[in-house]
Amino acid sequence: MEEPLRTLKRVSIFSSLDENTLKDILRIGRRKKFEKGKTICQEGEHGDSMYIVLSGKVRVSLFHEGKEHILATIEKGGFFGELSLIDGFPRSANVETDEDSEFLIIQRQDFLRLMKKNPEVSIEIMKTLSKRLRSADERIRDLVFLPVERRVLGYLLDFAEKNGSRIKNYLIIEKGPTNNEISSFCGCARETVSRAIKMLERKGIIKRVKHRYVIYPSGQVV
Repeated sequence: MEEPLRTLKRVSIFSSLDENTLKDILRIGRRKKFEKGKTICQEGEHGDSMYIVLSGKVRVSLFHEGKEHILATIEKGGFFGELSLIDGFPRSANVETDEDSEFLIIQRQDFLRLMKKNPEVSIEIMKTLSKRLRSADERIRDLVFLPVERRVLGYLLDFAEKNGSRIKNYLIIEKGPTNNEISSFCGCARETVSRAIKMLERKGIIKRVKHRYVIYPSGQVV
């Protein structure tokens, strides 16, 4: 139980709870593994549980006219599905595993009981939802006002901060996103992303060899 307990301590909404309460959450939750490429939730379906990512990574997205638009990726220590538990409405997005993953699944009745017993959980939920709303607002602003080059560069910088490494002032991504993944997140065609990356390379802002990216210090400004 030690590893799931350590992971649970990293979850923002549970960070203020004592160890005994965290152990209670592990007891009421159900652990389940999914292989890569499995759909966990679908937009519009009834939601009666929330998921805490114990290992692996999932992709949150919407589909429009057959095209996937990536909203977020959630990794170990993250969670999803809480909205349907709180408002009772259907799922608002699709969630699919990007890697083999394991989850702690908490049913609606148990989760609502937990919030009533521990008001700090409710406060942390509100903080998390506010953070996600601000992030959504920023992304909408970027899609409306920023040119494609800036959107692509912003995505790569964010990806590098989360998944890459820093050597002096350089950001290195050893296994970067594909053009399809970038286009899904930035809201533009794959061909447009390809042109934007080539332009960023010509300006000396990034260097790409297959899926390896180097982002130079000048990448902060285009």
